[in-house]
Amino acid sequence: MGVEKLFSNSKSIVLLNSNDRRIGIVLLKPGEDVGFHGEGAFEEKLYILRGNGKAIIGNVEKMFSEGEIVQINSCKHNVINCGNDILIYVYDCSVKR
Repeated sequence: MGVEKLFSNSKSIVLLNSNDRRIGIVLLKPGEDVGFHGEGAFEEKLYILRGNGKAIIGNVEKMFSEGEIVQINSCKHNVINCGNDILIYVYDCSVKR
């Protein structure tokens, strides 16, 4: 089964969801984005497994590519697939301590 089949109804799959942590995997097709989200007392790390794109973190744009880690600290953000291939990343969101 291809990885796209796992995501047939959604852009993400939540792997862990607790009171203080959420971990999941996101698949974005070229040109897709997740939408702005994430204000509050959370820190988030994105582990880029495949592809490249852009994170808009507050008012700052950060380009990233496969193998990189993107750090997001308690602000509204969006992730956009800027490449010509599928973007796959794992997010790890936890309560900021």
